[in-house]
Amino acid sequence: FYLDLPASGTIVILSFLLFGLFFILKRKKRIL
Repeated sequence: FYLDLPASGTIVILSFLLFGLFFILKRKKRIL
């Protein structure tokens, strides 16, 4: 359990960052 918590947290952070990057790229495409 001690090793699973940081791993799950990292997965959540990575997925959140990927979603943010996708949203930024989507906005850039709309602006262009």
